[in-house]
Amino acid sequence: MNDPIVSIGMPVYNGEDLLSETLDSILAQTFANFEVVISDNASTDATPQICRAYSRRDQRIRYERADLGISIPNNFKRAFHLSHGQYFKWHAHDDLLHPEFLSHCVTILNGDPTTLVVGTRYGLIETDGSAVPFDAKLGKFVTSYGEKISVPGRAGTDALASGDRLTRFRSMLFDVRGADEGKYIFGLIRSEALAATRLNEGYIGGDKVLLARLSLVGRFTEVTDELFFRRYHPGHVAGAEGDTWLGHIRLAKKLEPDRPLTPFPLARQVSGYLRAISDANITRAEKVRCVAMVVEKIANVGMERVQQLSARIRAAVARR
Repeated sequence: MNDPIVSIGMPVYNGEDLLSETLDSILAQTFANFEVVISDNASTDATPQICRAYSRRDQRIRYERADLGISIPNNFKRAFHLSHGQYFKWHAHDDLLHPEFLSHCVTILNGDPTTLVVGTRYGLIETDGSAVPFDAKLGKFVTSYGEKISVPGRAGTDALASGDRLTRFRSMLFDVRGADEGKYIFGLIRSEALAATRLNEGYIGGDKVLLARLSLVGRFTEVTDELFFRRYHPGHVAGAEGDTWLGHIRLAKKLEPDRPLTPFPLARQVSGYLRAISDANITRAEKVRCVAMVVEKIANVGMERVQQLSARIRAAVARR
């Protein structure tokens, strides 16, 4: 087939339980000029059989199997490098799309050359597809297995759509946190812009660094309809690690199993921001301002950690 307008890159490993439902939601898109590139990380379950059956049924689905297991970030990279579309979207094997997702996103990218990334509002679903319940006391969504998720919002939406690149970069650093990153990393992105980056370099926060790189190049636009559904289950990449130091160390090992364990897993994210600033086609003065923003962010995170630790100590003392 001719090169499609959209490529959907799907990294997968042992995804037999939810893969068919996800592929069905993609094939139901009203915008039909797309390919699905499935990068199978040497699955040992029925994933290969499911993928081959779908590729026989629909020529837009291409199944590419890696004979040897690779890291999760490298499989995401592989899915992109195997694609041919003008626009690209990463898609987890367990998430779902509304039939109008691609149509809305493509319309925006076609109509506005200054926009690089389009994301949509999203819903949170459990393994069975039901909505993740909201706990009013905690002010968070809480899954059936106990993972706590902040309320999806519109944090930074207006700033990320700004024509000023430093405004966008600052908003990516300070406003976009946690699950809200998925709105854009799983959005529709111009392939040419992605190809000019280092993609996800493989550490905790690598997705955020990639988005920060893109924010220094072009605008981000949000579709205000809920057209993307992120599925939460114990096996998803981040799992229930939580925003804790030990959780970050465990997640770092999951992302890079061959790398020596480090007690400071977020240090690589800071280095990534500095490389992104160095690589950016911006003025020296703008680079200095971006570095100052990163330093400010480090100070803010440090203060948050101190406050969290103090609160835990006070709580422990009060229980004695």
